[in-house]
Amino acid sequence: MKEFNNESIRLINLLENILNVNVKDCVVDKSNNIVYFIVETDRKIDGSLVNLIRKLTSKNVFIIKYSNDLNSFLKNLIPATQFFMLVENNNKKVLKIKVNKYEKGKVIGRDKRNLILFQKILKRNFGIDEIQII
Repeated sequence: MKEFNNESIRLINLLENILNVNVKDCVVDKSNNIVYFIVETDRKIDGSLVNLIRKLTSKNVFIIKYSNDLNSFLKNLIPATQFFMLVENNNKKVLKIKVNKYEKGKVIGRDKRNLILFQKILKRNFGIDEIQII
């Protein structure tokens, strides 16, 4: 079950009221002053409204479209994904993601920041314990 603190709840309410979308999840990266919203919508989101949210929150905002299908969600979360395998070992779900060798560093991020973030989002929404970039 996902748990939200007061800041996350405030940010979710702000986004839902301005964009009129249903927020499925919210992950706040305080070290980089970034907020990641996972939203359920099938319409295009207006960029000027996202910029308004950035100004109101003083945070960099990223919006990722949610899908119940892991393949679709993964393409929204990590567009560089070429293919993936979901492996279960000892009740542990490991997602192995193949990306182009030129995109690998960008996907992993400095000090594995992006990889840790992706792992957190996938754990909260799909119960995946570990991500490996191959």
